[in-house]
Amino acid sequence: MITGACGERYEARGAIIGSSMEAAPGIHAVDFDGRVWAYLYREGSRFTLIDAGIAGRLELIEQELHAAGAKLADIHQIIVTHFHGDHTGTLAELQRLTGARTLAHKLDASVVRGDTAAPEPVLSGPEQAMFDYFTKGIPHAPAANVEVELSDADEIDLDRGARVIHVPGHTPGSIALYLPERQILFTGDASGSVNGRPIVGVFNTDPKQAKRSFQRLAELEFEIACFGHGPAVTHDASASFRQSAVAIPMITNTLVREGQGALATLNCQLSTRRCIIGSRVI
Repeated sequence: MITGACGERYEARGAIIGSSMEAAPGIHAVDFDGRVWAYLYREGSRFTLIDAGIAGRLELIEQELHAAGAKLADIHQIIVTHFHGDHTGTLAELQRLTGARTLAHKLDASVVRGDTAAPEPVLSGPEQAMFDYFTKGIPHAPAANVEVELSDADEIDLDRGARVIHVPGHTPGSIALYLPERQILFTGDASGSVNGRPIVGVFNTDPKQAKRSFQRLAELEFEIACFGHGPAVTHDASASFRQSAVAIPMITNTLVREGQGALATLNCQLSTRRCIIGSRVI
């Protein structure tokens, strides 16, 4: 049980906090220096990469593939959850090296391509300090191609079918990926986790819309949630989301009151060594 600064009580369920934990074989989390996680999803000899991490750190993806007995050429598609540079940094380089197709929501695709300027997040005073702290040193992501533009409820060729969930708010075209057969949710930055607790993602272009999107995710049924920032929740994750959805005002107040120190704690959690998360290969 976790008690927040505002006195709310929260029961963490199956959070991956350690350095090398496994939920089930087949999904490898690529830890970009504790700042962001991307995911390699294995199906036989081919891989889908979910988000592309930070520019200049392609070797981290290569290392995870090597550990799995694979190589960059085994990546056949790259799914971008939103346009931010810490999720698209290696995308252009990967496209040149692998020929993999890239999929992104239609509202974010033009930013990924470099055709449209990215809208700025709406930040409170405490958030501005945290934003500066966490984005410091992240290099610019080169423009990259997007071959497939996605919409809400599209189904992607991933395992037995991954459903696109449009979750605007962090960016206009943010998406989550939901695999109902396997009870897995990839949240992108629509949610993060702190101390095993799902929270609404921070640094949003539309904070109110971001909260509504989080509540939409809480209506789904899933066992495992994998985040772009923060440790995965590996057991009864949808119940954790529903509990957080009820407590959104308290959780938000907690993070604002604790300011940069709250996210410094999160940064400490994220700075564990690389973590491999798995799912059963069918």
